[in-house]
Amino acid sequence: MWRPGAPFSFWLLGVAVSIGFVAICSELSRLAAAWGNNVLLKINICFYLPSVPLLLLGATFDEHFDQRYGKRRTNTFRVAAGFGGCAAVLLAFPFVQGHLLCLLGAVVALGVFSAAAAGSSYQLATQQDDGGSATVAVALGYVSSAPVVLLVEAGWRIGPLCPWHKVLVLYATVAAITAAALAAAMAIVRRQQPAQEPLVEPLLHEWAQPEVHAWLAEGIAASSTAAAAAGARSNHVAVDDDDDSVLLDGGDAAGVQRTLLTTLWPAAASLSISIATSMLLFPLFPHFRSSGAVGHTMLPVVLFWVRALADIAGRLLPKLASGPPPAAAVLSVAALRLLLLPLPLLRIAGHLPAPLQSDWLLVAFVAAQWLAGGAVNVWAFLLLPRLVPAHLGPRAASVMTLTFNTSCLAGLLLAIPVQSLIS
Repeated sequence: MWRPGAPFSFWLLGVAVSIGFVAICSELSRLAAAWGNNVLLKINICFYLPSVPLLLLGATFDEHFDQRYGKRRTNTFRVAAGFGGCAAVLLAFPFVQGHLLCLLGAVVALGVFSAAAAGSSYQLATQQDDGGSATVAVALGYVSSAPVVLLVEAGWRIGPLCPWHKVLVLYATVAAITAAALAAAMAIVRRQQPAQEPLVEPLLHEWAQPEVHAWLAEGIAASSTAAAAAGARSNHVAVDDDDDSVLLDGGDAAGVQRTLLTTLWPAAASLSISIATSMLLFPLFPHFRSSGAVGHTMLPVVLFWVRALADIAGRLLPKLASGPPPAAAVLSVAALRLLLLPLPLLRIAGHLPAPLQSDWLLVAFVAAQWLAGGAVNVWAFLLLPRLVPAHLGPRAASVMTLTFNTSCLAGLLLAIPVQSLIS
């Protein structure tokens, strides 16, 4: 029997975190026809960039506010703001698409609320005593939102250039799914042990405390769902290394950083190259011209869904092996993805031979790219136990999640001059 807190509830939270952005991106053809081929790049930048400060603040202060006001109060606020905000933005989204600035402003708001929802989802998941099943369910839900949107569009027969009332139905359905996630999250929070909730004092008093400024200076940014899962770690962390308690502060911190840089770089470089490649290639989808097999209107949509499904399949590939391949092999796959990136640029420019301009070759190329990308992203994190000592695991995870986020932004920023050249 289903009950709040079961894996399905956490899977639903993961779906709701990303389903709004997926729904917007699924309208590639219609949005590109209205606002130009560069609109996908603008949407990606508006979604990812504003969430970074919010996640930085959350990673810095969440633990303190949990201790100060109690997890039930803080979790209630987080899930209400995150999922409630996402649902409200999605309901309003069809009405703001008539003006580009309003559309992008709504995407900014969705990015902020989605980041808050992601952070609260992983915090709730990590607070469960279930051996990590809830965390896995959230992560699985995050990458499952694309098939969910595809089923919604198929069920309502929503095409790439559908009438406006179909757009209303799409976003109302997605908002309803997000609202269901909000209800599930609230039920999970209510099931938490009440414990002794501290007295609530004015927030302004908290900001006046000198230790708050110290926490801000010491905070480690955590972004995307991976960052929310890893959380943040202070520079003053007691760790256990061969049963000896070590305090990582002062001069020891420099040694820790050197150790991480010298041991972690293959995994970090693999992740960075792979993510940046994906972020460079994805916004190019509206620029591709069909050879006639798929059609100009459908080609960006087909590429989007192939990308989403291949990414899921790629993330499942590492599960078939007993462990990740050698670090050099993972780095080589990531580098190969980057080296092949000029091929789609040449296709857009019309410099490839006619047989290589086939729509199906492009679809296969995108599938292979994201199949490899999904695998590399998982392998990079699975390499951590091989590369770094066990007591540095939390710091290594924080470095990797920071790498993930900065690589997303770097790829999107690099896509700006690239699109200027091909436009």
